[in-house]
Amino acid sequence: MIKGRKKNIMSFGNRAIKYIWRKKGKSFILLFIFIIINCMNISMLSILRVTEEAELEIKKNTQAKITLDVKESDNLITKTELENILAIGNITNVNRICKDYAIPHNFKNYKGKIEDDNRDNMITLYGYDDLSQDSRFSELEMKITSGDMVKPMSQDSVVINHNLAELNSLHIGDVIEFSKNDRTISGKICGIYKSSIENKQGENITSFFRIENMVFLSRTLMEQLVNEGNYNKVVLYVQDPEKLENTVDKVKSLLGEKIEVSVSDTMYEKLKMNLDQIEKITNVILILVVIISLIVITLIYGIWIRDRKKEIAILLSLGKRKVSVFLQICLESFMLFGCSVIVAVLVGNIITTWIERALLTWQDSRIGLNINLNVYDIVKVIAIGSLVLIISISLSLVRIIMAKPRGVLTEMEG
Repeated sequence: MIKGRKKNIMSFGNRAIKYIWRKKGKSFILLFIFIIINCMNISMLSILRVTEEAELEIKKNTQAKITLDVKESDNLITKTELENILAIGNITNVNRICKDYAIPHNFKNYKGKIEDDNRDNMITLYGYDDLSQDSRFSELEMKITSGDMVKPMSQDSVVINHNLAELNSLHIGDVIEFSKNDRTISGKICGIYKSSIENKQGENITSFFRIENMVFLSRTLMEQLVNEGNYNKVVLYVQDPEKLENTVDKVKSLLGEKIEVSVSDTMYEKLKMNLDQIEKITNVILILVVIISLIVITLIYGIWIRDRKKEIAILLSLGKRKVSVFLQICLESFMLFGCSVIVAVLVGNIITTWIERALLTWQDSRIGLNINLNVYDIVKVIAIGSLVLIISISLSLVRIIMAKPRGVLTEMEG
């Protein structure tokens, strides 16, 4: 019984190979059509996979954020409130910003033409977790001319204006002191900055408000001076920009009306919109390719099966089962389909490179799509192609499969 099955398999297998060899012209046409379809499918599937990966990547890198500004200087965001906010989740990082005033000890403040008797000799202090973010430096109004900025791990770092440094002959590494309410702290100068608008300050600005008297220091050093954990401004960096509104609502419910909330996810929305456009177009093309390929292949098989009715009738008259005939035609098709997949994989790298360049010129270059072939893409192409082939062959042979063998023979004799 087993030998009979093996012989039957070998029988329709040999017939399939011989038919392909005998009908080289038709086989080449079908192979060429398969190659075109598979190249299109593998390219579209690669693009879809890469856009999904790119969307996950931009969620991490676009730094969507929520900025909390207090409305009144005497009603600041406390440490406890911030801890409650961080417990909400969807927050990857935080930049705490505090502002206060102090009197310099071992250096002088920069004098303007107008003095404020109540704030004579005072400077303005800004404490940051990370000075490179959410500050005048990130907005390019100020830039470091010597040294470095206050960084998240800084403990006693200080950044001062170049005019203030020149006035007091201060350099990188020097230690400066300032005090408030009988509390004195010291910090080491890590950077010297220059402002693009310091020369545009009006003559009516008092010394206290001049840019030269703005001193930036680490948040930990600032908290040593004021002995509090209260913040004028807090910037929350969110993990998932799509949950931004939900996170904002939770923050507002915790802090109430004491803060003004602003969100910044423009970059994410812009990049996501571009990716969504690519994904929609790719999906439409992929669906059209599958539908058109199903129609075209079904029509081709319908015509060719009609031409092979005599051959099929002879096989049935010799006692071959209809399943054997169906498997023969399937094997013929899948042999050509397998060859076309190999060619499509080789050609696909060239096509995806061309598509990648076209997308970069059309869409935002910051997306950085790196389209390449993947094993999963090839598996999907094989799965889609196999399904299309089975449906096409079944539709083409449905009359023969449903009919009785004698009916097929009678039709051929007629």
